[in-house]
Amino acid sequence: MKKINNITVTVTYTVGLGNVEVSDNVYEGLTSQYKFDPDDTSLTEAELEALE
Repeated sequence: MKKINNITVTVTYTVGLGNVEVSDNVYEGLTSQYKFDPDDTSLTEAELEALE
């Protein structure tokens, strides 16, 4: 067995949150960055409802 003295690991992940309360300006900032495409089928029904 070998010992590694230093190692850097980059991790990318997605977290889903629900019923999150944010201020109006935070909400506006988040929703204005998303380009809504009703033909985009990669969103779940719950995600589509959250954007309404």
